[in-house]
This record gives sequence, C-alpha cells and structure tokens, in this order.
Amino acid sequence: MVKIKVIFFDIDNTLLNHSGSENKALKSIYKKYFLHMSYKKFKSVWQKWSKENWTLYELKQLTFEQQRSKRIIDTWKEFGKSISIKEANHIFNIYLSFYELNWQSFPHVLSTLKKLYKKGLMLGIITNGNKNQQINKLKSLNLYPFFNPQLIVVSEETKYSKPAKEIFLHAQSLTSVSPNEIMMIGDSIIQDIEGGQKVGWNTLLVDHFNQQPIKSFRLLNTLL
Repeated sequence: MVKIKVIFFDIDNTLLNHSGSENKALKSIYKKYFLHMSYKKFKSVWQKWSKENWTLYELKQLTFEQQRSKRIIDTWKEFGKSISIKEANHIFNIYLSFYELNWQSFPHVLSTLKKLYKKGLMLGIITNGNKNQQINKLKSLNLYPFFNPQLIVVSEETKYSKPAKEIFLHAQSLTSVSPNEIMMIGDSIIQDIEGGQKVGWNTLLVDHFNQQPIKSFRLLNTLL
C-alpha cells in the first residue's frame, strides 16, 4: 500500500459547518424582512438565487461582490419587491455579519488536524471561492497553522473551480509527490471525490449530515 504524504481538504461543510452558519444567518434576515411567509419558502428561494449567482461568479460573469448583491436583488424580486444595489449590499452585510459570527468547525476536525500534523503529513486546502474569505475561515477556527500556506489552493486565484481537473493538477504541481501519494477529503461526491479521482488521487468522503455513506475523520487514523 502506497503511503499518503499529502492531504488536501475542502473547507465548507468539511472543516467548517457552513450549512449551520448559513441557516442562523438566514434566520436573522427572515425575521427582519419576511416573517409574513414560511421560513422554508424564504430559504428555498434564497438558496436558489445564491446557487445561480455563484455559478455566474465561477463562470467569471459576475465579480465576487456582484454575486453577493445580485442574490439579494433576485430573491427580493421573486417576492415582488424591488431594491437598489445599495440596499442589497446593506442587507447582505447583515447576513454576512451573522454568518461569520456563527462560524464553527465540526467535531473531531481540530483534533484530527493536530494528529495529522504531528505525523508529518503535508496538509493543504482546495476550495472554491474568494481567497480572503476562505483564509479568514481557517484563521477564525484556529485551523490555519496546520496547513502549508503554499498548498492552499483557491479557485479565485487558479481560475478553475472544482471539480475541474485543472485545479487538482495545479495543487499537485505544488507538491513533490506522485498522485497516488495524495488524498482529497471533502463532503461533495462530485466536486471533491470525483474531482480527486479524475487525477488519480485517493479520496475520502466526509458527510456530517448523513446524506451519503459516512466516512468520518475518525477513520483517518486507520487509513494512514
């Protein structure tokens, strides 16, 4: 069996409980603007436009800032309301403040990273999004010191997003090891698992929400 030397992690819903933070932030917006309807309906529409505008950002059709305000404008529009970009930015900043306030890592993340770091494994990140925000997540959760800064790969900088094989090949080029000595750990079968497998990496699916078969962080010590 080939020894794993480098492990790349996804961030959102792998290390950071993004869904939990998002849900708490969304409730703050819902209570302020949409109490006349069900929270389930509001959340569904918000997430739809967040996903669509994020896709436009990844396609380079919107800037990171534009996708933030546009998701607000599109959500409000679907509910028959018209707001300005300035108002949309104000609302998004309210959401963002609650989102960041509620950042939390999942159980076992910190202890697992400590053990892997002590074993001498090189730890890196492959994540889609804005570099500053993703780095801030790691620092806020006190996880940043365990990662090699040279191995933190963010789609905003590489111009490619997971699951494109180019972002994985770029990450691999930053190491001095062969593909079968690298492992990708993430929560998305398509973006993380299939993406890593396309370039010959080992992969480990971590599902904190029981939506797919679970392989938790606790299995790492038996696999490495």
